[in-house]
Amino acid sequence: MTPTPILHDAILGVRIPGELLQPIADIRIDAAAHLCISEGEARLLGCHCPACGERAFPVRAVCPSCGGRELETIALPADGLLYSFSVVHVSASRPTPYAIGYVDLSDGVRILAQLGGDAADYHPDMPVRLRVNSDDWNFEAVREGDHA
Repeated sequence: MTPTPILHDAILGVRIPGELLQPIADIRIDAAAHLCISEGEARLLGCHCPACGERAFPVRAVCPSCGGRELETIALPADGLLYSFSVVHVSASRPTPYAIGYVDLSDGVRILAQLGGDAADYHPDMPVRLRVNSDDWNFEAVREGDHA
């Protein structure tokens, strides 16, 4: 008789064969840990590597481009363009549908973020702006007449 292997999953740990997999809850990080007030408005905190000029979000200990370790914490721009997005219709941990998208900030940093408002209103290359709620942040479409 051949023994049944025990499957190991890095996220779920050891799994018994035939056991039903359960959804993994979203990782929740304190929204305030990514935010600062700069020039009178809420901004995301990122980092800048003086060795190579790379900028990144979130703040990191090591530069993703050159491996440098002397990173400076900076306030990132609140404005950007929506590069691409997707509408999520199935989630085990939050109400659906919701939209997530890649936002190209005006300083060149690209981040993956949740999009606020109606997902049907989004399209690539549209201007978006950081919006901070009491306990979370997202990007929302900038409409004509909206003030920065």
